[in-house]
Amino acid sequence: AAETEVVMPVLELADAMKHALLFYAFDVATCQTDIEAAGGSLTTAAVDVASAIVDCAGSDAAKCTADISSIVTALGNATNDVNKAVTDCGGAGSKCVADISAATAALGTATTDVANAVTDCKATDKAACHKDIKGTFISVAKTVNMIASAVTDCGSGHKFVRAAG
Repeated sequence: AAETEVVMPVLELADAMKHALLFYAFDVATCQTDIEAAGGSLTTAAVDVASAIVDCAGSDAAKCTADISSIVTALGNATNDVNKAVTDCGGAGSKCVADISAATAALGTATTDVANAVTDCKATDKAACHKDIKGTFISVAKTVNMIASAVTDCGSGHKFVRAAG
């Protein structure tokens, strides 16, 4: 029951992020690509966090470990994409860069939380494992919010076009 309360908002957040990214496309191709890639990686991380919440609460350590490994990979990909966006999406001091910087900070926290989960979940400390995964979810949600802001703010002065599909 508690897992469902956390899992459903994660999946809803991932779905909303996917739709937001499909709706907007910038005519600044590299900026668009970076932000969309970061959003895609964060969507993957959110889905993996939802799986980890369920699997790490259960008795299958292999599933829990696989979920956490997937989260680490997705957050690493998102970090690379956000770092590219810092270069490609705007000048110093802009709201766009502020959004991307905030996303980077939230990604750092998520990465720390998932690293703690790797240790705690292997040690079968269910309470600490659950806390770490919940912290990862919160940080991923904050990052998604910052990327959503970047979708708007990085488009300042740029023409928005409707994405195909």
